[in-house]
Amino acid sequence: MAHHGQPQPVEPVDSFWDEPICEDYLAPIYPSPDDFRSVDHFCPILLRHYFTQDDNCGVESERCTTHPRPRQHLNSFIVHLAPPPHLRRRRVIAVEARWFPSDTSPGWENNYDWTDVRETLRAHMLSDWTMRTRVQATYGIVAVGDRVRFYYMSRTDLERELRTWNSHPVDAPGADESPILNIHSLVDQRVIHHLMLRMRQDILSRCNNY
Repeated sequence: MAHHGQPQPVEPVDSFWDEPICEDYLAPIYPSPDDFRSVDHFCPILLRHYFTQDDNCGVESERCTTHPRPRQHLNSFIVHLAPPPHLRRRRVIAVEARWFPSDTSPGWENNYDWTDVRETLRAHMLSDWTMRTRVQATYGIVAVGDRVRFYYMSRTDLERELRTWNSHPVDAPGADESPILNIHSLVDQRVIHHLMLRMRQDILSRCNNY
């Protein structure tokens, strides 16, 4: 048993990508003008795999009203209820999910306006007082079609800028250097699993004080 003041042990979870249901949610995510809700459905399922009710976590979704384009979408959040004696309810992860852009020719992800979508994510995080608190670091995920990028917001950064989440927050580069990961790639799936595991470890053990 961990002593008071020490990190609590956190049980690891198996990879989301090994779950039989995973393919059912991945299959509809491909460039097309239809059913952009597939991305909205996929992100909460991914979050629930790594942050369960047994972890005192839940997923909240709300309609995005700040995105200027006509296609509405949902923002997803992981809410964590810290165990006694704290019992504080905080949003710790935010996801900004959008459908594919109109031009999906090879290499589209390298020409996409990631700054715009990232700043929208940051605005959502800053608009929630539990995410902009200086008590803990918080995390953000941008999902555009089948590409994802991971970020975190340090509790010590007075400007509250996003930085790359690479599971090494001390050495994290700026947000522009966040890798663009493909959810259909077996290699990138392993990277995503590793990033989610470290995020889970730090949040549930309350070690996200960087």
